[in-house]
Amino acid sequence: MTLRDEPNAWYRLHHLDVQPADGDDWRTDPFQLTIQGDRYIGRGTTDDKGPALTALLGALAARDAGVPVNIAFLWELEEEIGSHHFEDAITEHRDEIATDAVVVSDTIWVTRGKPSSPAGLRGMQPFRLTLRTATTDVHSGITGGVVRNPLAS
Repeated sequence: MTLRDEPNAWYRLHHLDVQPADGDDWRTDPFQLTIQGDRYIGRGTTDDKGPALTALLGALAARDAGVPVNIAFLWELEEEIGSHHFEDAITEHRDEIATDAVVVSDTIWVTRGKPSSPAGLRGMQPFRLTLRTATTDVHSGITGGVVRNPLAS
């Protein structure tokens, strides 16, 4: 789906396939979206259909609110079986899908109510992360207790 008015949009890359629904470990019907309170339970709701739908609905809401949107969605359907045709499709359509950025959204939420914002998933990312913590150097033996090392957390 494309929500862009000019070339070189950002791309959001999601996969929509899921693992097989084999076995008897399911607490709900794996082929039926189940709502339990404020939770949505179903195959792929976290990885990766839920994030894909959330991104799409967010882009549609922005467009409907008059916010300029320059984004295209690329939904890949073979991630769980090795993406055998993905490279061929990208190569064949490279001119039509040329872009300035790609956002891969294949992550999890670490905890309820706090969305994850991973710094990397695959490959290298050219950016600098600056971590600012205490205003002075501290050592646990001098400060009288345990001092958390922010680089080890």
